[in-house]
Amino acid sequence: MKAAGAFLLFLVLGVAWTWPARRWPMVFDDLHLVRTFSGAELAAAWSGHWDPDGLETPGLRPLSLAFNHARAALFGENVVGHRHLLVGLFALDLALLVPLGRRIGLGAGAALTAGLVMLFTRYSAYHLVWITDGNHLVQGLAFLCSAWVLLDGMAKASRWRIAASLVTIALGLLVREDTLGALPALAILAFAKGSRKQAGFYAGALGALAAVLLVWRRMAVPGAQPLGLDVAGFARAIVHALDPVGVDGFDLASNVLARGWWIVLALTLVGVASLRDRDARPWTARWLIAAIAACTPGLLLQRDDLLFFPSLFVALFLATAWSAIWTARPRLRPTVLMAAAWCVIGGAWTGAILAENFHPASARAIDWDTEFLYGRYARATIPPARRARLAGQLGALGIRAGQEPRQKVRALVAEAKESGRRRPSDGRVFFPLLPERYF
Repeated sequence: MKAAGAFLLFLVLGVAWTWPARRWPMVFDDLHLVRTFSGAELAAAWSGHWDPDGLETPGLRPLSLAFNHARAALFGENVVGHRHLLVGLFALDLALLVPLGRRIGLGAGAALTAGLVMLFTRYSAYHLVWITDGNHLVQGLAFLCSAWVLLDGMAKASRWRIAASLVTIALGLLVREDTLGALPALAILAFAKGSRKQAGFYAGALGALAAVLLVWRRMAVPGAQPLGLDVAGFARAIVHALDPVGVDGFDLASNVLARGWWIVLALTLVGVASLRDRDARPWTARWLIAAIAACTPGLLLQRDDLLFFPSLFVALFLATAWSAIWTARPRLRPTVLMAAAWCVIGGAWTGAILAENFHPASARAIDWDTEFLYGRYARATIPPARRARLAGQLGALGIRAGQEPRQKVRALVAEAKESGRRRPSDGRVFFPLLPERYF
């Protein structure tokens, strides 16, 4: 029942937080990825590039394509339905933290806190507002179910449950390859709760799964990016993941929240280190190590929309640390509440501003859409009704084929900057307060 209550809580909060964005039209990758596909296209994704148009980063992601097909068949052009589905998936992911927490000694209150931190981490804006990016929530579901079954399997010495855990995370790997970043967390759970023999077997099986995926990916998609060694990107991913409020702001208050968070984080670490009860330290360290390990996809490509697993493990790290301090130092409870509020409120605020990149009047969204209709992605397969809607929207701004559309976009951006329009208000083009780096 606690998990059901948590689901309803996160569902209501998620719907409320995304309410302003619920009717925003599809944008960027949504235009050609969130649609129905033929049986041949769905089958081909198991032995080749997952994107039939050949525009996306080459990879082996057959279940991403299947997920996009299923939700397009269910909701079509109904963007409200698409976004509410994502909120529901996110709420389910976060509700699963309650039974997961129970198996590792994390109370329901702490598990709910972890869920709140994760829901309102700044980067959750990508997973809830950008429809395509919702496939990260399916990865999360695969990980959380795998972890839940694993812990039961270790407790009961059940080979079937341990095998089921491996099958479940394998499904997550077939959604997106960056699920590889979550495998160390499963290995950590295995060694923490199982015998050395069980954990060793499980960790070896995880390694075998990773190897099979990478070999299969190389054979099926020769053009896929090889493993990278971008140490700077890896470090940047860690820094971003450890700051749920975001590493930059747009005014004095948001900058204070973003930069002041590092003081809150430092005090949290000092608080845990000073506890006499050493039982609290191992789980805090485990989740922190898992968060850092989950940033390894940054060695290949660092993007904030790829921080789902690092953010999840940071949320569990913080909730575990705060729970230990709350129990051991009652006098510090107001400070713990302030730290949690700083994190949740700050992330919700900056995340809402970040989400405005996807507003139909956002210069960022207009630039993306112009690329898909008249630019380098013009060969994308976009459903006719969606294409007509987009052409009408851009046409109303004077962006048309054969009339230098890119120059028109740049002129609109320059005018929005000069006029100081940084938020959606009167329907005119605005330049987002927290834009992704472009132009």
